[in-house]
Amino acid sequence: MRGAKFGAKTKRNLLTDEEVSRLLQACRGSVERFVVYVLLYTGLRVSEFVHMQRSWVSFKSEFIVVPESQPCTFHHECRKKRYVRDWSYGRKVLVHNVWRVKVPEAARSIPLLPEVKPVLEEFFRKHKSVSEVISDRVEAWRIVKTVAERAGLSKRIFPHVLRGVFASILAGKEFDALSIQAILGWKSVKTADEYIRISPQRLMKMTKEKW
Repeated sequence: MRGAKFGAKTKRNLLTDEEVSRLLQACRGSVERFVVYVLLYTGLRVSEFVHMQRSWVSFKSEFIVVPESQPCTFHHECRKKRYVRDWSYGRKVLVHNVWRVKVPEAARSIPLLPEVKPVLEEFFRKHKSVSEVISDRVEAWRIVKTVAERAGLSKRIFPHVLRGVFASILAGKEFDALSIQAILGWKSVKTADEYIRISPQRLMKMTKEKW
């Protein structure tokens, strides 16, 4: 139920092209620019984003490859012992000092778009991982909120909204539901269909073409 409410808040706060432009222009400094651009143009979940490492990015192949899991002793939630479901066998196993994606489908390859490629190149020339600069999900939330307020956006903007905006941008560029599902790492194609229907970019494009 909590996930459904969270998704509804995301869809209510999707940004138009003009609002996206205002958000990007409101970024100050390399860290804000990095956080907003990467979340907006990769569709990474915030938990994926804070665990992102340089090894995820292939500038030659132009893909970001999100692994199924990786060792992690930096983030508190990864260090503590916990039971998680083993996707291969359907049983729970005890793990600690490890990070895993939310669902199996989240281990995926994301196209490295021209809007975000130079931002990632600049960041990973200096750092090996996002955690060197962004300590946790709370800090990523704070940065996104600060930039959105500076941009004068009346909508409630948080990292998951930027993930939804990315899905909306893909829908506006006529990516099909299966492609959007694969890029965003959703478990169900139904979620992608919903973003195709409500994409502000797609609706504006259709209106201009048909009116």
